[in-house]
Amino acid sequence: MTASPSAPVAAATSAPAWVARLAVPLATALDPLRRLSSLEGRLTGTWIWVKGGPLTESQQALCAAVPWHNRFTSAADGWLFEADQSLPWGKLPDGPWRPLAELLVPLAPPASFPGELRNRALLEIQRSAAPAAHATPATLLMLPAADWYAYAHTAPALRLERLSFVLNEAQGQVLLLGEPLPPLPGRRYYFHGPAAIPCGHAPFPALQPATLATWLRLAEGETALFDEDGTYARISADHWRPASRSTVRVNCAPLNR
Repeated sequence: MTASPSAPVAAATSAPAWVARLAVPLATALDPLRRLSSLEGRLTGTWIWVKGGPLTESQQALCAAVPWHNRFTSAADGWLFEADQSLPWGKLPDGPWRPLAELLVPLAPPASFPGELRNRALLEIQRSAAPAAHATPATLLMLPAADWYAYAHTAPALRLERLSFVLNEAQGQVLLLGEPLPPLPGRRYYFHGPAAIPCGHAPFPALQPATLATWLRLAEGETALFDEDGTYARISADHWRPASRSTVRVNCAPLNR
């Protein structure tokens, strides 16, 4: 950042206070801090800000375990300084600030895909201009169950054995997994860790797959299927069925009568 003539330097500030910020999708990492009365929080867009006075040794240990995006010291006039920096990073967000126990409210776990009750992830799914978001091969395809039923009864067995599917009976849709996907119209997704993201889009903040998996708290083998509005549904590993003609007939035939 470029300093203006009026911007203060660290040497001119008073005793610092403790300030940090964390991406909203990682809010569960703050659970151990919720009952610390010395800490307050502030939500601004996709960030959770946390501030407080001097921390005890045990509180410092709890804070050190949080994957903060930035940690600062703060001057009395609100300027923020990162470690070993003499020029300010920016200013502390204006209030209101609230105790973390009031700001952070636990969410109920999201629903599974076949019920199609979706949960908001507090993660934005944005159309991406980055080549990687468009070049990543699609490995999932959402399409009408009737189209899948018709295709499965004419496609070579070799093509089917490379696929598995989940039926959403209430919506009359099927989600296919595998490569190569059939040349059928539908919505395609790519995997970002355990998250299935619509092709041409990317999650924001751009969390690493391992970080995203920890935040979503998915069981082994579960997939988080995201929509463009940031909602998602969980698909358990035991929902997938092999794409044989007999399995498709048993699961999808009732929807075609």
